[in-house]
Amino acid sequence: MKTTSISLRTIAAAGVLALATLLTSCAGGDEAEGESASNAKTTVRFALDWTPNTNHTGLYVALNKGYFEDAGIDVEILPFNNSNPEVLVDAGQAEFGISFQDTASMSMASGADLKSVLAVEQTWATEVAVLADRDDIQSPADLDGLTFGGFDNPAETKTMQGVVQSAGGDGEFETVTLGTSAYEALYSGDVDFTVPYVAWEGIEAEHRGVDLKTFAYTDYGFPDAYQVLVVGNNTWLE
Repeated sequence: MKTTSISLRTIAAAGVLALATLLTSCAGGDEAEGESASNAKTTVRFALDWTPNTNHTGLYVALNKGYFEDAGIDVEILPFNNSNPEVLVDAGQAEFGISFQDTASMSMASGADLKSVLAVEQTWATEVAVLADRDDIQSPADLDGLTFGGFDNPAETKTMQGVVQSAGGDGEFETVTLGTSAYEALYSGDVDFTVPYVAWEGIEAEHRGVDLKTFAYTDYGFPDAYQVLVVGNNTWLE
């Protein structure tokens, strides 16, 4: 299994500093100074996109180390409940949330009150994954005619089509929306491929004894891009 080139230690260190600095600066100013004087804390709600994982390392380390508390910020983590973080942040039900370059761009183009404030993962963190014993799949070009386990993201099928076409295929395959059960469906053979985060589901699969074969998008000429972002409510930020 191909592993990510970004170490967990690097993610943790960068995430702690970036998230702590970001939330501290956004909650700062005269209001924060007045609240500090009265020992009150500014509440910041942060919406997760999934179960807690390596993309959230910086947030949890900063909480554990007391960095937010020291800055007078009470960070409330909103667990994932199948509501897109972009929807929660746009509606003012969270000040910040984990998002992704594609969904954030589409949401903002549709008029959502969002602003991208931090690129947590500045390169693709997902890869195409198939079971390692699939000898019939040697590159993304071989995914034509197979079944993709998806996550109800309007951009994901287009991205997969682009990856397959960049590898020399036609980009013609069936997509079934499975959400959090997509990985179990891959492991059981109910779908042919999906897109795990190699620093999370990839390691989880290895620990469970599931052998995967993965294909990085950029190895086949598909362009690189930001992936994991933190978005904030633009009105609240102003």
